[in-house]
Parts: sequence; C-alpha cells; structure tokens
Amino acid sequence: MTSSFDPAIAALRARLGEKVSSSVSADWAEVAQPWNVAITQHPVAVVAASDVADLRAVLEVASDFGVGVTTQLTGHGANLSLEGSIVIRPAGFDLLEIDARRKVARIGAGVRWGQVTAALDGTGLVAAFGSNPSVGVVGYLLAGGVSLFSRATGLGVRALRGVELLTADGQHRWVTDDDGMLMWALRGAGGSLGIVTAVELDLYEALDIYGGKMIFALEEAGDVLDAVLAHGVDADPALNMSVTLAQLPSTDDVSDMLQGQRVVSLDAFGFDDEASHMRTLDAIRAAIPPIVDDALGHLAVSSIHKAINEPTRPSRAADFSRLTSVDRPMIDDLVDLFASDDGQVVRTVQVRLLGGVLTEPPTPDGIAGAIHDPHLVLAAGPDIAGDDRVRRSYDRLDEIVRCEGKPRTVASFLSRGQTYRDAYDDAALERWFAVRDQVNPDGIIHSNRDPQRPAATS
Repeated sequence: MTSSFDPAIAALRARLGEKVSSSVSADWAEVAQPWNVAITQHPVAVVAASDVADLRAVLEVASDFGVGVTTQLTGHGANLSLEGSIVIRPAGFDLLEIDARRKVARIGAGVRWGQVTAALDGTGLVAAFGSNPSVGVVGYLLAGGVSLFSRATGLGVRALRGVELLTADGQHRWVTDDDGMLMWALRGAGGSLGIVTAVELDLYEALDIYGGKMIFALEEAGDVLDAVLAHGVDADPALNMSVTLAQLPSTDDVSDMLQGQRVVSLDAFGFDDEASHMRTLDAIRAAIPPIVDDALGHLAVSSIHKAINEPTRPSRAADFSRLTSVDRPMIDDLVDLFASDDGQVVRTVQVRLLGGVLTEPPTPDGIAGAIHDPHLVLAAGPDIAGDDRVRRSYDRLDEIVRCEGKPRTVASFLSRGQTYRDAYDDAALERWFAVRDQVNPDGIIHSNRDPQRPAATS
C-alpha cells in the first residue's frame, strides 16, 4: 500500500539505509511503540540516529518533504500519534562522563538514569534523578524533572549547566547561560527548540545516602498521611518523603503475607544528616507503628531505584498528576476512591512532599521556576480498554484533588492530552513562543507537549 510519505521515506533510506524503519519494516510494531503502550503512534518513520550527520540528514529530508521531527528515546511521556512526523531514537548518543573533581556529568541523549546511578557509585556524588531508572536523562531534564532529592536540590533541571543542541538550521553547538533566553526555555520546555544530543549537569555531594520504606495497613492511611504531612513540614530539606496507596504485586520480591494486598507505604530518601532524618521518621513511627519497617538504611546510589521498585517494562498506563495542598478531607476522599470498586483500576495514589529548595526562585532562571504548592499528587494504573471504571476513577481524582486557581502540574508528569499550558502560565509561554520562533521558525522540530499558540486578536 502506497503512502503520501513514501518519497520522504525513500529519501531517508537513500541517506541512512538500515537506520530507517517504516510501516513495511518487520520490526515496525516494536520500533514505533512508546513505553506507554496505551498510546498508538503512527509516525512517518523511525530513525536510529548515531551521530550528528544522521540528525542533519533527518532535518534536511523533513524540510524537503514538509514533515515534522520529534525525538523520543523511551516514550514514557508519549502523548500524540505523531502522524506526519519522523521519530528520532537517539540511543546511539551514549556519552557518559563523570568528573568527580568538578562535580559535573556530561550525558548523551541516549542515556537512561539507571546507567548514571551505576556510574555514580563510590563517587560520593548524586544527580537530581527521578524515581525510574528506565527514563531517559535528557527527556526528563527538558521537562523539569522532579528528583528524589528535589527538596534539597530543586527540580532536576536546576542542575543543567549546558545543552549540546542541533537547531533546525543545522547548527550544532553548546548552549549555556550566556545564550540568555534560549537556555531559559530549555530549562523545562526544551523539546521543540532543537535536537538535544548531550547535556552537562551539576552533581551534588552526598557522602552518606539513606533510604527505605515503611509499610502500613490500608485502614491506617488517613493517619499515616496526617503524620507524614505534619512532621514533613519541618523536616530537613535533605529528607524527601512520599506516601503511596498501593496494590502490591504477587511476586517473589514481596513477602507472602503482603502479596496482592492493598497497603500504605512511606518512601524516605535523604543524605548526610542521618540523626535529623531519624528524628522525623521516629515521630511518624510513634504515631502509627508500621507492619514493615526498612527505613532508614545506607544505600549505594545505584540501589535507590531498586528500593523504590517502579515498573521498568513498557505497559498500558493511565495516569494523573496535580500540584495541590493536601488536607484531611482530601486524604479521606483519596483513600475512599482507592478502596472502592472503581479504584481497583488505580494501582497507586501517591502524595509527594515538596517544599524546601523547590520554593526558591532558581538561579539561573528557567521556565520551570519555583513551586510553591506543598504537595504533588500522582496516580497511575492500567488503561484497560472498554473498562468504564478507568474514566470514572480519573474523573473522580480530578474532583478530589482541588487547588487554588488553574490546575497545574510539573511538565515531566503531564498526562495524556496535556500540554505545557498545564504546567506554565500564559506569560511564561509567550516568552517561550518567542524563543521557539527564533530557533525553529518553521516548526519542523516539535515535542508532544507543545501548546497551540493563541489566535491573534485584532
């Protein structure tokens, strides 16, 4: 079957050969599929790029044939069908250099956080990484990135020192704060400003890292959240905590008595001041004794992701996120939903404590600025086709998780159908549009979170 995009595909193959996959390729279903398999993508082609020459070839073909270009290493944040676009898979950009003396890392666009944490073992340093080792470093940073240490470090993108960027005109260069507004826009909404091939970021000294988990009975959920919120207000910013309502899997890594059970877990991670962290956790223990208590223990950097144990295999997922201020009525409503029949399709509901450095304006500045909301509510579960409970559950979450003014979240947690307008205000986005117009005037490069520009008013 012929397609109007066949000439573009032929031109790509003429220049890049077997690096190009299309709908006639034997591996197309696998190659075109993002991490969230609930999203079906229909791009023109997928290119496994390994160097800048490959990327320039893609841009030239896209310009010649009027198609778009987007970069996607894993597709954790997949959102669109990508019809009319060439997808670049940058796995070949595998640079990973740790300069422990300068406390700086250079990381290629094909590197995932699990590779970085392994490289940091024994250095006494940590990066502002998130909770899942399979997420790509660059995509996470370009969307802001909520780190496991965000109360102490701010959003992950605060660590960004420089970006190696290929712009739509074919120029390949390092962008730093000397480039003014371009660097500002890259810090939180960078996907359509160019093709990022590498980043340089600051690392943080953490000679001793502590972490672990407490598990409580589900019926204690309200009291657990109350205690964590109360004691978390004054906790050392180096201690980061989240409370999760979770359905545990029936797998060998879960004890027999907990397999398949619905429970409440407290994840706590911090560095350096163990005594301060222990005082906070002891106060929570005193209020509600846990049924499993593995907090706090010394951890290697690479073992943090294992302690959290998020799924790393592609899955069909629905999700929700919102910045808010959690109170007891909201807690009770979240627990009621989670325990209901409809809530069976919501496998996790999590409240992350924010505050600390997150409330301070970042220096240098970025579109992903300070966050003054004290909490981030996240929810996720399988997106079961034809099951009305999925829609009802997420509609109910939208009602329960209230906020002042326009609902918003962090760009790295945008859900299906959301754009940067759900993370940033109109004034910031107008500045961002002005930057994009300069470096990508024809809109060849795009991300799956770009908002529509408001129509001009006369």
